[in-house]
Amino acid sequence: MPQYADIFQSYFSENFKSSWFNFVPFVISYHLPPRRRLEFIEESSALFIYQISNRGSNDSQSRVDLFAPPCPLNKASLDCALDTAKSNSQSEIRILWTDAKDLELLERLYGPKLESTVKDEEYIYSPRLVFELKGSKYKDLRKKINRLERLEPVFRELETSDLPSAMKLLKDWRRTQGRKRDFLLDWGYTRSALDRQFYMNKSDITSWCVEIDGELEGFAMAGPISEDTACFFIVKTNVDISGLSEYLRWKVCERFQEFKYLNDAGDLNLPGLRKHKMKMRPVGFNKVSSVKLFL
Repeated sequence: MPQYADIFQSYFSENFKSSWFNFVPFVISYHLPPRRRLEFIEESSALFIYQISNRGSNDSQSRVDLFAPPCPLNKASLDCALDTAKSNSQSEIRILWTDAKDLELLERLYGPKLESTVKDEEYIYSPRLVFELKGSKYKDLRKKINRLERLEPVFRELETSDLPSAMKLLKDWRRTQGRKRDFLLDWGYTRSALDRQFYMNKSDITSWCVEIDGELEGFAMAGPISEDTACFFIVKTNVDISGLSEYLRWKVCERFQEFKYLNDAGDLNLPGLRKHKMKMRPVGFNKVSSVKLFL
């Protein structure tokens, strides 16, 4: 999949996509065969990314869904996607992630045979404002960061030699957080991204880590979605170190000053995560839905 990054990026950029799921390294990392694989085709000047889910031991038991709407979305590209699902003898096709603009068009094109569910609202920051931390609205965030800086953290780019420590941190995070919230399933594509990041172009994704007392205690990955929007892809930290997640987000914002916006995904309807992300004082939100089209 990494070899197709330029193709995906071209379609997403030309069609002004800015959602978190349009971050190309996420698309690549979400490809986890054999149980879940992504396949794409280019047809009639549109990009189709399909998710193939294995329901049994052979391809005849596979289900076909769309990772995202065809790009660009129009009646011709939608009809093509629907024909693919029909040829697989399905009664419906799901679109895993859809932004608000495409959902509006889908509703016009498909009408009452469409069922949509809001999945999340992505937090959109101004990386410049977050890094500057000016004014009373950033008071709490400044305190968190100042306290963390007393531990003399070392913020630097992640190297291949750091992978064992990063994987251990991810494993510890999954053990502690997963017990509380069994629906936090991003560990799979996070592990995939850790494995694959050094095979991707640094213009697409960069990874950083934070060391405290010589121990890797957090890592983050981010990169551009479009000319004016970057994606805060992954943040994993030692949850026992107060302020570390805030510090890591703040330092990554420093690296993306040339972008107008930074998309930090949603909050999974978790009050604690919502409170944490609101400290960054989002300048907007981006609604994302899942869609089911009945054939």
